[in-house]
Amino acid sequence: MLRAVKTVLLVALPAGVGLAALREPVVRLLFARGAFDESDVAMTVFALLCFSFGLAGLSARDELYPRETVVPVQVGMASVIVALLLYMVPLFCYNTIKRWYHGYPGSFEK
Repeated sequence: MLRAVKTVLLVALPAGVGLAALREPVVRLLFARGAFDESDVAMTVFALLCFSFGLAGLSARDELYPRETVVPVQVGMASVIVALLLYMVPLFCYNTIKRWYHGYPGSFEK
């Protein structure tokens, strides 16, 4: 088990560092066209940075409990809930404030 975790971390840690270092060129290469403007690029770059920090932990999570099936599922569900709270709630608040400030259709102004 320990050897498997070391092998996973040997691959995942450099991949996370590389992803964090090259996040903006990768996002611009893949997404920066059409309706995907600079603010979308900035938000995606930040999300990719946050993901790159957790890449090693997400990769090694399943190797820590090879015969256990309940604990990895519970850890996975908890990580999804935390990710939703950390990523979606601030984005929702940002969009709500932006709509309120700029007066987009469907905003809170009358």
